[in-house]
Amino acid sequence: MSFKDAFALHPEGDKPKLTEKQSELLDKLAQKVVGYKMTVPAIMFLETVKPLSYIGSQTMVFFEPMVKAVFSFAEYDDFRIIMEDRRNVEELLTRIERFDGEALEKEKATRKESRLLRWFKRKKSSPS
Repeated sequence: MSFKDAFALHPEGDKPKLTEKQSELLDKLAQKVVGYKMTVPAIMFLETVKPLSYIGSQTMVFFEPMVKAVFSFAEYDDFRIIMEDRRNVEELLTRIERFDGEALEKEKATRKESRLLRWFKRKKSSPS
């Protein structure tokens, strides 16, 4: 990515070109965000910093030696490369929203099932 593309609204190309490994990394990150119930803060943060994604990825390059000294991130380089392209930030947002929707549907189904079980228990225990 060139410097002029860092601030472009629509960098060259239409869709993010992610490898299978990068796609799995975005899925994993999106699932973690949803699992920690941080969907709304993550979406707000990513939408806010989307125009600065390239600069942020270069900041990650600067801090890489310190981060790798403390943590063993095998996927750190892949994530940095993914975040260079603002379209990939949008892709991450889309995945977070999709996994959040799936989690909400699952939670609704669990609550409905729980209500039905309580209703059946009350029906059984009430005198007829």
